[in-house]
Amino acid sequence: MSTINDIWDKVKGLLEEEVSQVSFDSWIKPIEPASQNGNKFTLKVPFGVNKNMIMTKYFSLIESCLESVTEEKCEIEVIVEEEDKKEYLAQDPTMANNEINPKYTFSSFVVGNNNQLAYVASLAVAERPGKTYNPLFLYGGSGLGKTHLMQAIGNYYLENYPDKKILYTTSEKFTYELVTAIREKTNQAFRNKYRNVDLLLIDDVQFFANKESAQEEFFHTFNALHEMDKQIVLTSDRLPSEIPQLEVRLLSRFNSGLLADVQPPDFETRMAILKNKIQSEYLSVSDDIIEYIADNVKSNVRDLEGAVKRILVYAGIKRTNNISMELAKE
Repeated sequence: MSTINDIWDKVKGLLEEEVSQVSFDSWIKPIEPASQNGNKFTLKVPFGVNKNMIMTKYFSLIESCLESVTEEKCEIEVIVEEEDKKEYLAQDPTMANNEINPKYTFSSFVVGNNNQLAYVASLAVAERPGKTYNPLFLYGGSGLGKTHLMQAIGNYYLENYPDKKILYTTSEKFTYELVTAIREKTNQAFRNKYRNVDLLLIDDVQFFANKESAQEEFFHTFNALHEMDKQIVLTSDRLPSEIPQLEVRLLSRFNSGLLADVQPPDFETRMAILKNKIQSEYLSVSDDIIEYIADNVKSNVRDLEGAVKRILVYAGIKRTNNISMELAKE
């Protein structure tokens, strides 16, 4: 009778053939078999970031390989080794404080005429960090996908450069932490946090407007990272030149990279976004209903996704699985 270690060795052999060597070494190799109870297998990973990547990207593949080896339907649980997790969080607060959504990837981003430049630039930055478009400044209205692209860069880093330090935050949080650091006299710890990273992602930099101390601190943070060829990605709802009372020297830094805008999606892109969203919810909706939504919701991606959710909720209230045109209109 095969032991759990024997089974897992065979599973790893199959997985090594299915994923790149970098992905295998970074995410599959650290997995250890913890226990087996019938057809339920518990796998152990060292850190939360490993579990996050397994659950969002490799879970189905691991399940398939495990079932191929055991020749039966299997249930998988992934746990984090708590002691290592605590130690990891203690020694690396940069990664511990990240708020990168694993769902925001390049593969889940719908590309259209409205966002093609921003998408191509973001992918180039992910593939050649610190060498291409540094900084990358993404701008456009709310709900159009700027944060999605920014975090897609972060998720690409997590998968392909697992030893790199990533920090995602907003300008508001940056400012709040700076105020706290000044009050508690922990300025150096604050600077160490933001200047010892390989990828810095700052969302909504328009909130730096009128905040002189935050602009001063970020100017020096920007320079420190840029001089070391560390990648900086920024988003805003407007061009740098349109941010009120933004210091000239900071404006110059923002303009020194690539400015890429994200516009509201055209009809074809709205259709693609809706189909992608509906497919992710495992729904079957006719094209005429999708066209109806795309015709009536034109503002941004967030509103398109909200329209799908509202129809789903209304279908639940009506207690029907048949999403008809009448229901969609109502």
